[in-house]
Amino acid sequence: MPVVPAPSSTRLYRIHQGMLRRCRNQREPSYRHYGARGICVCPEWRAFSAFSQWALANGYQDGLTLDRIDVNGNYEPSNCRWADAFTQANNRRDTVMVTAFGETKTIGQWVRDPRSVVSFAELSGRIRRGWDAEQAITDRLELEQ
Repeated sequence: MPVVPAPSSTRLYRIHQGMLRRCRNQREPSYRHYGARGICVCPEWRAFSAFSQWALANGYQDGLTLDRIDVNGNYEPSNCRWADAFTQANNRRDTVMVTAFGETKTIGQWVRDPRSVVSFAELSGRIRRGWDAEQAITDRLELEQ
C-alpha cells in the first residue's frame, strides 16, 4: 500500500497557505501587495479541501504557479489559473503593454515575436525613451553600432 503524504507536506498545501498569508497576515512581507490592496480569498477556498479539488480539476502541475487573471481581483475560481513563469511575468501590475502592427502585447511577448530584432532590455529602453513601437521592435540601427 503506497504512503500518501499528509496534505500539510505537499506543494499544493504550501501554495494554499501562502495565498492565505498574503491576503490576511499583515506581518507577511507581501501583504502590502495583496491584503492591503483589498485582495482576498473567496470563502470557499479558505478550506484547503475545496482549493485542492479546484486545483486538481483545473490544471495544477508541478512547475506551474497560481495566477490571478485580473491582477486586481480576488483569489477565486473565476479569476485564477495555473500558469508558467513566462505567463506570470507578463501578468503583473507593472507590466508595460506595447501596441504595434495592430496588436497589443507585453515587451516580453514582443521580443519573442519573429518581427523583433532586439533584446528585452533594448526594447524596454527604446519604449521608455519614446520610440515609435514598430520602429523600436524592428530597427537594427543601435545593434549595428
